[in-house]
Amino acid sequence: MSLPFVRILLDRVVGALVVLCVVLAAIPVLVLFLFVIIKGLPGMLTPGFFTQSPHPQGVPGGGVLNAIIGTLVIVGIGSLLAVPIGALIGVFLSEYGRNQVGDTVRFISDVLTGLPHVNGKALKALAVTTKQPSALLPQLPTMDATVKGFDITSWQGYLGPANMPKDMVAKLNAEIRKVVERPDVKSQLAERGMEAFSGPPEEFDAFVKDQLVLWEKLITAAGIEKQ
Repeated sequence: MSLPFVRILLDRVVGALVVLCVVLAAIPVLVLFLFVIIKGLPGMLTPGFFTQSPHPQGVPGGGVLNAIIGTLVIVGIGSLLAVPIGALIGVFLSEYGRNQVGDTVRFISDVLTGLPHVNGKALKALAVTTKQPSALLPQLPTMDATVKGFDITSWQGYLGPANMPKDMVAKLNAEIRKVVERPDVKSQLAERGMEAFSGPPEEFDAFVKDQLVLWEKLITAAGIEKQ
């Protein structure tokens, strides 16, 4: 019996056990949920449910007016604190942010989270942090054009155990590349701010090693202690 077959078999068995445990754990919750709906739904359909406070225990009737008022009070207090502070911070960073405090508060938005806001005209993109121009935002200059050598990339990849057999690595790489290179997958990832590309395992291995060297230099230059 080959090692890949054993791993696939164990994966299927463990997956089935996980699903079984989830179902067993969900049954009591679903029964309780249905009981609450069946017993409580008729009372929820009355106007008094939303306009009356709860009655003492054992007394029929009553509603959830206190819960509604409490929720509105919490949301109102949160808005009174968050909205003015957020707006003032935005104005401060925009008008008076060229100082130590502004530099501390200001952050560089990742393309994955920032691109939808850029497309929605809520944010104005100024530059990309990669050394090469982004295919998603080709009109933007690179930071390298102003600060030579500036190259910070947010990336994602697939990794496996160090002792994974080479034939399995090659097979997984081939299957993953088929998916990543599909036009529909690339289009969906681009809508979310991700520029999809793939390559052989050796190329990704060299890229990861280069990133480790780069970030080690940055960490050392910033005086961050290793943990």
